[in-house]
This record gives sequence, structure tokens and C-alpha cells, in this order.
Amino acid sequence: MYSLVATILWTTNAKLIGCIYLNAAVCFGTSGLLLSWVMRGELGGLSEQLLFGDHQLYNVLTTS
Repeated sequence: MYSLVATILWTTNAKLIGCIYLNAAVCFGTSGLLLSWVMRGELGGLSEQLLFGDHQLYNVLTTS
């Protein structure tokens, strides 16, 4: 296991670096998309729908 982690973290292989970059972009893009859906759903509704009235959680999501 340590060998795999060391290989990934200290690699100079351009293809492996590209795969790591692509995986990170997909993960961060997906999390951003989910956060934007939650915020749009919260603002678009007539009442508190998604965050159950927790205004502090909405503030945390907005600033994250």
C-alpha cells in the first residue's frame, strides 16, 4: 500500500499526473455541482426545503 501511495505522490510520469489531475477535476466539479444544486434549491423554494431551516449551514455552504 505504501508503495502505491509513494508512486502516486512522487511520480514524474506525465500520463499518471494527467490521470490524477483528471480525477481531481471530476471530484471537485461534482462537489461544486452538488453544492450549487443545494443552494439553488434553497433559494428557489417558497419555504425552507433542503436544509430544514438551518441558516448557519446555508452560510457555511455559501462560503465554502
